[in-house]
Amino acid sequence: MGLLEKLFGKRKEKNRKETYRREGLELEQEGKFEEAFLKYEKAAEMDDVPSMVYIARMYLSGNFRPAASSNLTELLLRGGPVFPWNLREEKQPDYQSGLEWLIKAGDLGSGPACETAGNMLCSGIGCQADMEKGIEYLEKAAANGQTSARKYICLYRPDGRKLTDEAYEACLAEFVKAVDSKNDKAYELYATLKSGTQKQLARLGRILIAAQNIRKAGYEPFRFSAGPSGIPLLPIVSKRGAWCTFLRFNMDAWQEKAPLIAVSSDILDVKNPLWLLQYLQHLEIVGTATYRSPAFGWLDERKEAVLIRFSGGTELDADAMNEVVESFALMDEEYKGDSSAFMVEVGEKEYSFEAAGINGDKVEVLWRYTIGGSSDVQECFEPELISMDIDL
Repeated sequence: MGLLEKLFGKRKEKNRKETYRREGLELEQEGKFEEAFLKYEKAAEMDDVPSMVYIARMYLSGNFRPAASSNLTELLLRGGPVFPWNLREEKQPDYQSGLEWLIKAGDLGSGPACETAGNMLCSGIGCQADMEKGIEYLEKAAANGQTSARKYICLYRPDGRKLTDEAYEACLAEFVKAVDSKNDKAYELYATLKSGTQKQLARLGRILIAAQNIRKAGYEPFRFSAGPSGIPLLPIVSKRGAWCTFLRFNMDAWQEKAPLIAVSSDILDVKNPLWLLQYLQHLEIVGTATYRSPAFGWLDERKEAVLIRFSGGTELDADAMNEVVESFALMDEEYKGDSSAFMVEVGEKEYSFEAAGINGDKVEVLWRYTIGGSSDVQECFEPELISMDIDL
């Protein structure tokens, strides 16, 4: 075959790919998803990268609708995708198939496909989480001109820098400022923060959990770190058992040695907190507080709370701890540690429960739990301290 024939053949194939792709887009815009898929598939068989990305998008969206005429039997026989057509027009994403097509497109040089595939691989969406392979695809995305992939690499790979506690606090403050101002530098700072000690990571966890509880969207990409057992290094970690909940207060999450925690519940009378006194073991109630935070479960925006002061020595005694360990089948790391405080709350009715940190005039919602009611949280607004009364 001569050179002219080869060039003509390639041009003809390119035109066919573009035609299939264009027809697929037109069909997809008309809501004819099944026919659109088949057009994309023909183009993809000719190594048309955009069509591969469109197929992945269809799998990930799950937005398939009934076709004018069904070819279900044909699809089943040829091993093609089965579209969930029925009266409800269900959306059923197929993350595994979507990831497979993104990887195909990425291996042929698509930067956006590499970026999405890398995020899915690192997060375990449509696959078992594979951090090494995920970062490999994110790096391929950056090499193919997808500069936004660099910030995602920072999400998953610590930069290894070791900071003193003082320098770490400064980095935390800079991180919060960057996230709140929507500056991508937050991702680079996060890579440094992820390299912290277990104590430092607990400080990071406090910032992230407080932002999560008031739905500050800017913090959503940033993940919590965990200890060797996989237990998150958060200010408060809970574990449900029978009709009681075990709470582990990680004292490393606070700079102050004896933090104030405001505890509120729809079944708590702050003027006579007998319910709380019955189940808070070896903890000191030092006053009351009223604050405003997003409504949750049975709790309105205005929270009436009792104030508890924790100190390093605030722990359950040995006998009480044995009961907790046996009830919840806990691992050692879940209840032991010099910087931990513990409490158990018990209830056999529908109720909601919230714990918030109080530091000066600042309120941080740290933990929410509800039985019954709605678990929906309103959109973000900063919690506000209304009043506080401490018994000196």
